[in-house]
Amino acid sequence: MKAVLAKYGLDIPKTHDLPYLLDLVTLPVPSLAFLDQLALDLNDFSVVVRYPSHIPLEEADAKAALEAVEVVKAAILDIVST
Repeated sequence: MKAVLAKYGLDIPKTHDLPYLLDLVTLPVPSLAFLDQLALDLNDFSVVVRYPSHIPLEEADAKAALEAVEVVKAAILDIVST
């Protein structure tokens, strides 16, 4: 998402908060708004899991997160590669 902000010459905040970054990205690219639930779902992985925590993670959680990441990645790459 930060790559999209850079592409459009916008400030890049020092944060890993995916819903917040998505809010910023959808200003120049409203079509990315469909990622809102995925950004919310992945936010715990981008922020909370980076540090010692008590979040129980199952293999199914990891698989679902990877699938969500692939959707987000494809959408972002589509924007930054054009």
